[in-house]
Amino acid sequence: MDAQYRNLFEQTYASSTRDAVDAYYDFSTAIGSVTLTTAAPTGNSLAANLVTIARIIGAQSQFAAKRQIFFVQLGGWDHHDEVIAHQQTMLATVSQALATFWAALGETKMQDKVTLFTASDFGRTLTSNGNGSDHAWGGNHLVLGGAVGGGKVYGNRDQNYYPDLRNLAQIDTGQGRLIPGVAVDEYARDLLTWFGVKASDLDYVLPAFSDRFGGRPELGLFTPAPITPPPPVTPTPTPTPAGGSSSGGGVMDGMFAGSLGLLYLLHKRRQRLAAKSAAAKVPAEKQARAGESGKVR
Repeated sequence: MDAQYRNLFEQTYASSTRDAVDAYYDFSTAIGSVTLTTAAPTGNSLAANLVTIARIIGAQSQFAAKRQIFFVQLGGWDHHDEVIAHQQTMLATVSQALATFWAALGETKMQDKVTLFTASDFGRTLTSNGNGSDHAWGGNHLVLGGAVGGGKVYGNRDQNYYPDLRNLAQIDTGQGRLIPGVAVDEYARDLLTWFGVKASDLDYVLPAFSDRFGGRPELGLFTPAPITPPPPVTPTPTPTPAGGSSSGGGVMDGMFAGSLGLLYLLHKRRQRLAAKSAAAKVPAEKQARAGESGKVR
């Protein structure tokens, strides 16, 4: 695969194949060096994905990564039918997965440096459609981490953190669709601040943030003060895995594993291109110097 081909397509294909092989072995070696006794419960693919993330975090020094962002997904929450029965099962799955992840982070001694938070496209109505609930606006989310001021409910301070159900006419748009007391931008502000984003840069990350929410206090998710990770190493890319659905048998699902492999492959390809570029500059500089020495002065 190191051979040189006259055909550009063949050369590119060979180079990409070599990068894929190198990425596979390098990534496998890195996460294989992190041994955890915490195991994902059988049938819980969300827990399996999170355990894999804990291993990657534990091997961060081998990736030269100071900041890492991971995304995992658990589908199946659109409970138009049997909402109570489904949520009892799925919330138990989430609870079990978070407990597993927390234990795995404890083994790598990274609990104080990791924050996990949930996000969703929409909430659910507080009224029944007969056997379930329909799409709504406001909802609840979970935040987990050693830097988080846990055991609390965070929300709109003007409403004492809970929706004022005595004034439903002001916050209910119909059928139990409550107007959120906290905007997603405000939720993101606390998380970004912990992640190291300066207050002066929030308008860049969250457009028009200061105009819309500048006068509102922080939620205070991180107390007494956020833990700011070290500055990132540039231009080293950060592995950013993506997760899969709720299907699976307690093992990392295929979409999640494929995303990890693709991201690390891109990382290796960038390294290889940088090495080739550096090697090409050397003979060019030698040729230029030879031309200068041959000039008649």
